[in-house]
Amino acid sequence: MAEKDYPLIEVGEFELNRNPENFFADVEQSAFAPSNLVPGIGASPDKMLQARLFNYADAQRYRLGVNFRQIPVNRPRCPVHSNQRDGQGRADGNYGSLPHYEPNSFGQWQQQPDFAEPPLKSTATRHTGTTAKTMTTTSANRAPCST
Repeated sequence: MAEKDYPLIEVGEFELNRNPENFFADVEQSAFAPSNLVPGIGASPDKMLQARLFNYADAQRYRLGVNFRQIPVNRPRCPVHSNQRDGQGRADGNYGSLPHYEPNSFGQWQQQPDFAEPPLKSTATRHTGTTAKTMTTTSANRAPCST
C-alpha cells in the first residue's frame, strides 16, 4: 500500500519519560488493543484487523481478568462516561444512582454526534439468508416445521 493512497493521520504523541517503578504493575499488567480507537477514527473492513479488534481485547480479559481496564496502568487518566453499569467485573463506584439511559431529566448521557464513527463506504450487497425452504412456526410451544 502506498502512503499517497492512505496518508498517515497524526493523532498525538506517545512519550516515554520514566522507567517503571514496579515492572509487574507498570509493564506486565499493561493491556493494548486496536479496538481502543481515538474518536473520529474508524476501523477499516480489513478482515485481519476486524479479527484483532475482538481478539486482542479478549486476550487481555483472559490474561488479566474481566476488570483489566480498572487496573491502574490501564485506567484512563480523565473521567470516562460509558453506559456499562453493574454486572461482572465492576469494582469501582459505577456512577452511583445516576440514570444510565438517554434522554433523562438529569441531562446525563446525551448523545455526542461529534464523536460518531465516520461512515464507511461499502460496495457490499445485502444478503437476506433466505433459501428455497423457509421455516415457519405455528405455535410458541411447537418446534419449527419445514414447509
